[in-house]
Amino acid sequence: KIADVSGGAMLRYLVGLDAFLVLSGAVLTSYVGVVGVTRRLALDSCVPEFLLAQNKWRGTNHWIIIGFFLVCCSMLSILQGDTAVLSKVYSVSFLGLMITFCIGNLMLKTKRGKLRRDLHAPVWSVMLGMILVSIGLLSTVVKEPSVIRVFGMYYTCSLLITAVMFSRKQVLKMIYRMVLGMGISEKFSNCCRSTMESFLASLEEEAALVNAKPLIFLTKGYNSHAMNKAVIYISENEDTQYIKFVHFMDPEKKQELPPEIESTVKFLDRIYPKFKIDLVIVEGEFSPA
Repeated sequence: KIADVSGGAMLRYLVGLDAFLVLSGAVLTSYVGVVGVTRRLALDSCVPEFLLAQNKWRGTNHWIIIGFFLVCCSMLSILQGDTAVLSKVYSVSFLGLMITFCIGNLMLKTKRGKLRRDLHAPVWSVMLGMILVSIGLLSTVVKEPSVIRVFGMYYTCSLLITAVMFSRKQVLKMIYRMVLGMGISEKFSNCCRSTMESFLASLEEEAALVNAKPLIFLTKGYNSHAMNKAVIYISENEDTQYIKFVHFMDPEKKQELPPEIESTVKFLDRIYPKFKIDLVIVEGEFSPA
């Protein structure tokens, strides 16, 4: 109305067009960000890998786009179009993310203090930032307690999906044993028996794919202690049984391959018979880029 009164119909249409372009850019940016984050999570086996499927027509990850659209529609429906509460849910999510950044930074300082980095944040500044962000988060929750219910519901669903992916090998084994426990009796029809047999075969195939997916360990130089610790960590925390040690050799520095690294990889391959351990040599500079 202000645009209509102050500048007439032309200004009203101009303001409407500007708002349309701004909102379109915001929606497009959100989809681009979600596709990128979900792709990275799927590649790291944090979410189901079928989300990586690409559309043959446009080459886009259609399942990610459709899934994000359904999540947005469901949230809008649950909140009955109340954009004020919706903005509070976003605030809780964003502030919670900032707190996890602070926690991650502190963990890196204690667990990986020798990592190379260009910027160094003092502990006091990280703690101060976390306290201030926590105050903002608490004030948002106190003003609108209903956001906890909505945020908790979606966060719990995401947490369950991630937990299943992290323990998918155990989940596959549990389902396999449950189906075997039911027994493929002759009392079942041929169609039912064949369905159960094909289901068991698909579970075995999926478990084999999980075991065969390689896990990459990048190494700059030769360190047998670190390589052995990497194998132990993978055996205790990962589902895969295939490890690739990737060693970088910078051709400009005329580096030579340490002879011990090949013998160490062969030795690790022998003493860990459940794992397949390979060595890959890459000519290039070992750097974050």
